Amino acid sequence: MKKEELKDLLEKYYNGESTLEEERLLRDYFRGENIYEGFEADREIFGFYSASPDMSEPSMDLEERIIKKINGAGKTGGKAVMRRIYIISTGIAAAVMLIAALYFFIMKTAEPEDTFSDPALAYAETIKILNEISAKFNEGTRALTPVTKFESATRLSMESISKSASIMSAGIKPVRNIDKLSVASDTLHR
Repeated sequence: MKKEELKDLLEKYYNGESTLEEERLLRDYFRGENIYEGFEADREIFGFYSASPDMSEPSMDLEERIIKKINGAGKTGGKAVMRRIYIISTGIAAAVMLIAALYFFIMKTAEPEDTFSDPALAYAETIKILNEISAKFNEGTRALTPVTKFESATRLSMESISKSASIMSAGIKPVRNIDKLSVASDTLHR
């Protein structure tokens, strides 16, 4: 087989336009020993096809069986849809029952109960609880005392730095005036 003829056959083969006879010619050529240089990959492909068992032709009723399976899948799909609807509706019902139960539980526990029948006793108890809360609050703010000391020390340090900066700034003004005078004298001497 000539190289140009081989290229044409391969092009037809890869485009899906080759006949069975042309495909047989290609298989026979690539089984041989003398292969043109640059066609090694094609030899591998056709070698694989030659080594693999031949595929049998599908049966005549294959298309009908596929269509029956597709149509049958729709019938069993109805059961799946019904099952899915059942699961969703059961979940919704359970959620509604849970919300209702929580509502009644919260409403029952949310109602305040009158614990004291004597208003003077209730007032005395309230004062006692507020004093305990105040004592706990004061105990908690004592821990902040070192922080306030640190804050005041920082404020004093910043004031000291600010005073030092203003003193330095006032001391630099005469130096700036001298510098301006020297620049002016330099321009006069030129």
